[in-house]
Amino acid sequence: MKNAATAAARYLHPSQNLSQSPDYHAVANLYAAQLQLCFQHGSTTYSLAPAIHAHMITFGFKPRGHILNRLIYFYCKSFNFIHAKRLFDKIPQPDVVARTTLISAYSASGDPKFARDIFDKTPLRIRDTVCFNAMITGYSHNNDGHAAIQIFNEMRRKGFEPDNFTYTSVLGALALIADHEKHCQQFHSAVAKSGTLWLTSVVNALISVYVKCASSPLASSSLLMSSARKLFNEMPVKDELSWTTIITGKMHSLGIKHDEFTYTNVLSACADAGFFLHGKQVHAYIIRTESNSIREFPVSVNNALITLYWKCGKIDQAKTIFDNILGKDLVSWNAILSAFVSAGRITEAKSFFNEMPNKMAHRKHHLDNHCCEKSLKIEEEKRDFSLFLWNENTT
Repeated sequence: MKNAATAAARYLHPSQNLSQSPDYHAVANLYAAQLQLCFQHGSTTYSLAPAIHAHMITFGFKPRGHILNRLIYFYCKSFNFIHAKRLFDKIPQPDVVARTTLISAYSASGDPKFARDIFDKTPLRIRDTVCFNAMITGYSHNNDGHAAIQIFNEMRRKGFEPDNFTYTSVLGALALIADHEKHCQQFHSAVAKSGTLWLTSVVNALISVYVKCASSPLASSSLLMSSARKLFNEMPVKDELSWTTIITGKMHSLGIKHDEFTYTNVLSACADAGFFLHGKQVHAYIIRTESNSIREFPVSVNNALITLYWKCGKIDQAKTIFDNILGKDLVSWNAILSAFVSAGRITEAKSFFNEMPNKMAHRKHHLDNHCCEKSLKIEEEKRDFSLFLWNENTT
């Protein structure tokens, strides 16, 4: 902003109209550069945009085109919709960028009706896939699956080509409607024909539709879960959401409750078998599906996580989980001590041992003897321990 102010002051007295100056484009470029900096640095600098706008007004600068679009964007991001709409209304012929920005903003703020009004007033000749995506996503985020599918169908009828963002959004909307089972195969086929079937985000959305459909008491649960599992198995790249979705579906289909006892048992099974990747995905699933923060997980679940990570050789991750447990019990302390002792990190193990609360002192004598004994034998056991870890991670 300082550079733009300096340039404007160099050319004009504040009372002059900068828009009539031969240096308009030079100063416009400086303002554009300042707004671009705000854009690049993210939300922490969005609040600077109104100050830049105020400076434009002070010096009589009337923004046009991409500068107006950027200002509208920043006002929307700051939830200042009044100023955003005021700027929008001053544009004689708003382009699709300005329109799409407002559609997304009003949808995100819970006002899809106003967003739809702007969408409907957008001439077909300037609409593009991004504009349709914004409206579909808006309805999906506002839990109106039928309206989202209606926009999707309109998009295809009018000759616009859906992309991966379109399918991700419309599949999310499909999962919201009660009769979505009959649409599963239809959309699966459309995705396959579009060539986006093996994009992780799209397949995740499609798996989610099958899983949610399978949870309906009126649906063919086994058949739908079979389709979901087939998609999952054939995915070239699986992320945390992929695992979370399929685990959710499988647990529901087996009638398994989502509680601390289930989580503890599953994590313990992964730890005993050395299935670190599977255990990590269960951890991700718990984080995604539970409303509590990690610190508020039941201590038994956190203890199982500590054991999982140290048995798979991830001692530092185990320590991070231990540090975040609010109510550590004896199992927690035993788990972290076992982790460091087994890894040969005796000094750290003794440090944890000395930090144990006095109320657990009756166990200290046994643990102290164990640490000393392990310390004496650690060198000769390194080879065996390395072999043990290798076996644990390749089982």
